[in-house]
Amino acid sequence: MNSPLADGICCGEYGNGYYKGFLNGEPIPGFEGHDFKSSESKQFAADDATFAPSFEPTTTFAPSVAPTKEASISPTDGPSPSPTDAPSPSPTDAPSPSPTDVPSPSPTDDPSPSPTSAPSQSPTNAPSQSPTNAPSPSPSDAPSSSTSPSDAPSPSPTDAPSPSPSTAADRCESEEELFLLEIQTDHFPQESSWVLSKDSVIGNVIMASESNFTSSSTNYKIPICLARNETYSLEMKDNMGDGICCQYGEGWYSFSMNGEEMKTGGDFTHYDVTTFTI
Repeated sequence: MNSPLADGICCGEYGNGYYKGFLNGEPIPGFEGHDFKSSESKQFAADDATFAPSFEPTTTFAPSVAPTKEASISPTDGPSPSPTDAPSPSPTDAPSPSPTDVPSPSPTDDPSPSPTSAPSQSPTNAPSQSPTNAPSPSPSDAPSSSTSPSDAPSPSPTDAPSPSPSTAADRCESEEELFLLEIQTDHFPQESSWVLSKDSVIGNVIMASESNFTSSSTNYKIPICLARNETYSLEMKDNMGDGICCQYGEGWYSFSMNGEEMKTGGDFTHYDVTTFTI
């Protein structure tokens, strides 16, 4: 990414621009940025989950000096001085002065003077004088005199509850540990981002990153499986330099290994870096 005026694409009075890379519709981890000077480079491998920044771009394209062709001075063809065909002076056929067929002066058939059949004078069948069957004077079966239910309740549930749902730790290999990053965004989530790198140098070997937070005051949980006996660095960033707490919301972040909390923070300026070994 190049910026001829050496002010990047973010962040001051000229806007909050940024760039991101996608591969087959999926975002490339670490292939993003915004706050740089004259240039910034990234590289990625299509068949490898490890991404690293590239060196300088191989080709630089300068804008053309002038248009290839000059604009024409006048239209190729002048406008037509008059219509090709003069309009017709009048309709081809004059309208008919009267209807083709005279309307019928009266109905074809006289209406029927009265109903075809007179209504019946009384119901065909007289109503019954009383119900066919007398109602039952009392319930068929007397209520049970027992003071306890017919069947005793089951002493315990039929099926024992499931011990616990499966967790992300179940997906980690035997030589890996579960790293869990939890982020509570502030009122401006689009300013926040994070990068997890292998080794103690940020960006040396990027394991994972994210910068597309869209919901304010929202909790995000990101599980990642990490290899043992390695050193990692986590960098939390804020574009505007006010952290994620506490001026514009009560945001915070924390991370743990196998359920054991290792750090909690949120009150920083542009970035907060933590290095750890597992």
